[in-house]
Amino acid sequence: SPVVAVNPPSEVRPGSVGRPLPNVDVEIRTANLEGIGEIWVRGASVTPGYLNNEQATREILEDGWLRTGDLGRVDSDGFLFITGRSKDLIVTSAGKNVYPDEVEFAYKELHFIKELCVLAIPMLREAGDAVHAVVVVDRDASPHTDRSSLDREIRSAAAAIADSLPTHQRIAAFHFWDRELPRTSTMKAKRAVIREMLLAEGQRATSDPAHADDASVDAGDSAGVDEQSPASKAVLGILARQSGRPVESIGPMMNLLLDLGIDSIGRIDVIGQ
Repeated sequence: SPVVAVNPPSEVRPGSVGRPLPNVDVEIRTANLEGIGEIWVRGASVTPGYLNNEQATREILEDGWLRTGDLGRVDSDGFLFITGRSKDLIVTSAGKNVYPDEVEFAYKELHFIKELCVLAIPMLREAGDAVHAVVVVDRDASPHTDRSSLDREIRSAAAAIADSLPTHQRIAAFHFWDRELPRTSTMKAKRAVIREMLLAEGQRATSDPAHADDASVDAGDSAGVDEQSPASKAVLGILARQSGRPVESIGPMMNLLLDLGIDSIGRIDVIGQ
């Protein structure tokens, strides 16, 4: 389908793709409580289907409506907002819908980042997905800083941003890459391809935020903490049980969310122990 909606010059709505054109019908199908659902489009400008391929046509068209595969909502003034692709939707173990584009926007102010891609990674011990991020570090932004320090700086800044976000929108694990992200011809990150590359690496970190063993934090960085004291051993044991990680892989300087995958609900469990 060609142009569906346009922002009128006299009434631009930030974040919106505009109002549908007069000869184009737009509906939001199977909308959730936030009003977000799949965008369906109908009109004279919509393709009648694939040439000599009825099966492919049936997959995208129904009674003249084009199933775009895009997720979005329409506000009270009729402006259309696109929140992402249905195939990229992340459904957490708590049943929350997370839209990768929105998470990427929330973390857009991270320093030392050249590329950032948010995607779903299935959890190991329960149903649902975890919100992961693949990061390509911009080494030119701070050429005299060693890599581990840059990674730590990024993770620290991400933790600060996470404090202002709902729990389900927080990035649970980071994967730092030295190579560029694969992209489409329109320069969009190929989330499905990146996800398969992560899973193919066979790292336990790619399947559960509690196993983020690609983290840059040094578990041995004790910062003066006596890990052999009874109190330290007790705390490390609690964190190991909660995160599912071996005690020896947990260090005092690790972040509960970004390193161990322990969110706000998990913290309550930790405190209760």
